[in-house]
Amino acid sequence: RMFSIFIASTTASGWQRVPAQPALAAVQASLVVWTGQRFVAAGMLDDGSTGIVDSSDGQTWHGQAGFGPGSRVQGIAVGPAGVLAVGAQDGNARSWFSADGLAWTAAPAR
Repeated sequence: RMFSIFIASTTASGWQRVPAQPALAAVQASLVVWTGQRFVAAGMLDDGSTGIVDSSDGQTWHGQAGFGPGSRVQGIAVGPAGVLAVGAQDGNARSWFSADGLAWTAAPAR
């Protein structure tokens, strides 16, 4: 089983490990962005699909619903309109968008 270790600092020095919590135990996060209001992290769940977690302070994290079975996020970016995640689902290219980093909409499959 894979796992992530989250660390945080309010001063960019004196980094501390974030306390263990259920939302972080479920995902091996490999991508993190700051939206201006919250951190959004994406990574792999035990079943190989994508897990999403978010935090407004970098200390307390909340699990999100994710993008469903067969999903894999390979990139995440923030812009003026919101957060864009790109990757694949069931072997087909796929993207997801969120205005706030909390509610996600999948682009239509082609």
